[in-house]
Amino acid sequence: MFILLTLFVHRFWMIFAVTFIVFLAIDILRPAISTQLSMVAEDQQGYVAGLNSAFTSLGNIVGPIAAGFLFDLNVNFPYMLACLVLFMCFVLSVISKKRSLQDAHASS
Repeated sequence: MFILLTLFVHRFWMIFAVTFIVFLAIDILRPAISTQLSMVAEDQQGYVAGLNSAFTSLGNIVGPIAAGFLFDLNVNFPYMLACLVLFMCFVLSVISKKRSLQDAHASS
């Protein structure tokens, strides 16, 4: 939600506040995601931790490159793409959760 707000703020302090909240949330969420992946992986924790690290590194490389190209086209495009990607991840998470609840309900 706060990434979407970056499209509508134009004053320095508002941009600073919004980006501070976004990066704070990401930094708080990252260890929680690693812990959740570790708990779900059970006996393949090393494999899953490696994939998590690899994809995080890939995102740290590809993300700024893509954002730079989009920024050249329009200053708002990188934020729009970030909102779209986060929304798609949210939808996939909700679908996955519904399927796991249905599977658990069907097996009991």
